[in-house]
Amino acid sequence: MPEMQPTQPRESKRRGELAELAFMYKAAGLGFGVAKPYGDSDRYDFILDAGKKLWRVQVKSSSTMQHGAYLVNAQRHAGGQAIPYQVSEIDFLIAHIVPEDTWFVIPVKAFAPRRSVRVYPKASPRGDYEKYREAWDLMQQEPALAGKQRAGHGKTARRALRTAKPSFCAASDRWPEE
Repeated sequence: MPEMQPTQPRESKRRGELAELAFMYKAAGLGFGVAKPYGDSDRYDFILDAGKKLWRVQVKSSSTMQHGAYLVNAQRHAGGQAIPYQVSEIDFLIAHIVPEDTWFVIPVKAFAPRRSVRVYPKASPRGDYEKYREAWDLMQQEPALAGKQRAGHGKTARRALRTAKPSFCAASDRWPEE
């Protein structure tokens, strides 16, 4: 039987749906509770349950480099206008960099009122948002600390979260036995 090749989705909506599926798998695998609001009228795509706090999360993805960086939209559209996300609308922008399978977990306070975020490839780490690469531990902190990055804080937790693998085996449709 010939090997099936994955399709290359080209439409923005389809890419967004795939990014959301990848996010749900990643977040659930890291132990977060994941809830999807009904419809798409809210400014956020998901509610993430971190145990002590519920976070409003907007998921974006980027696949193409422009001038050495991946450009991630940090805006929504209403009435033909591009409107940057605000602190009153979302808590985190979570960006999936598809070619590298890397996630940036960026508090809205770190980029608002900008309409886009530039992140750089692993081979060339730099820029304002590098500290948010795989920074899932920010969602384990109290809300006041989530927008701040303290020197050396969370490196061990971030390393553990980065290497965590989901434990559900989709192929066998069961959880591994203890």
